[in-house]
Amino acid sequence: MVEHKKRGPYYLITGLVIGLIIGLFYAWVMNPTRYVDITPKSLHADYQKLYLQMIAESYQANEDMGRSYSRIKQMMDPVNLDTLRSMLLEMESDPDFKESFDVIRNFINDLDIYIRNQNNWQAENHQNPVIEMSPVENFEFENQTKPTAETLRVIAPESSGGSQQSDGFYVISNP
Repeated sequence: MVEHKKRGPYYLITGLVIGLIIGLFYAWVMNPTRYVDITPKSLHADYQKLYLQMIAESYQANEDMGRSYSRIKQMMDPVNLDTLRSMLLEMESDPDFKESFDVIRNFINDLDIYIRNQNNWQAENHQNPVIEMSPVENFEFENQTKPTAETLRVIAPESSGGSQQSDGFYVISNP
């Protein structure tokens, strides 16, 4: 009779190690994960702080609060100033944000004023647009055609402290 030698579990461990090495090589070198079109909401908290820093520095350079507000809304919608202030408190003790701490603090304060002004303006001007048109049945047209959308005029509420941008947002200037 032929005696079989008892094999140890070394062949299984060797196969697992070789499979792990090949799998990692494939995942990291040949076909790595590519992130496309991710939002700032999905960023880690540390990177959200960096994103806030970039927005604040952009605001300092351009002074465009409307654009900065829309960027913050990409990170958190609705914009929560308490969360931003808690992020600012965490940044205060971090030496990486030491140079830009005042810029971020000023941005958050200006953002607070902007949001309050925007809410006040919406509360004061909470009215629907007025559509002016005359009754079509009793009106005689020279060429006997019915009115089109071009003959109707829509009046939007006017703002005393801002101007309307092309995308429909009202920009309220800071006092």
